[in-house]
This record gives sequence, structure tokens and C-alpha cells, in this order.
Amino acid sequence: MEATYHPAADVLVVKFVGQIAGTEGEHFAKECDKIFRTEYDKVSLDMSYVPSMNSAAIGQLLKLHKTMQRERRGLIIAGIHDNLFQAFCAVHLDKILKIKR
Repeated sequence: MEATYHPAADVLVVKFVGQIAGTEGEHFAKECDKIFRTEYDKVSLDMSYVPSMNSAAIGQLLKLHKTMQRERRGLIIAGIHDNLFQAFCAVHLDKILKIKR
């Protein structure tokens, strides 16, 4: 898994590429911590090239979402791989996370 950061005027766009499982899950957790420590009030995650995530990575994503919400900061998933979107819908994460396809 790779993560690239594209700061803009008022939003930080983070693009992830590759499946997130095993050791990539640990890397994803570190990236989530890094994202949270930024000063941006709005963060956009591009997961167009992430075909799958393990449950630990999904847990980290939910933790980031809740922490951002608590601080009244915005987190959006703008772009999501079809396989990952189907998995999110199966467990109703599409009702919790703000996802723009």
C-alpha cells in the first residue's frame, strides 16, 4: 500500500494505492495517525485503487472517522474501488462514512 498527500487550500487529499491487509494494515494505521495530526479541517481519502481492506484497517478507518467527527473536522471518501464499496455496503459502512463515488 502506498499513500500520497496532496494538500490544497482547505482540504488534504490522501490517495491510497494497493490492498490493505497484513503488514499494509500497520502502515495504514500509521497513515491514519499522520492524517489526524494534520491541521486540515477537511480530509478527502481517495481509495479508488484499494480493492480490499482487512478488518483491522477498517477499524482504523472508523477510528479516524470518529476522532475527526469529535473535533468537528470533515472526513470524506472521494473515490472508492467497486470491490471495496461492495464490502462497505455489506456491513453498512456506507451509512456511517461519507462516501462519494
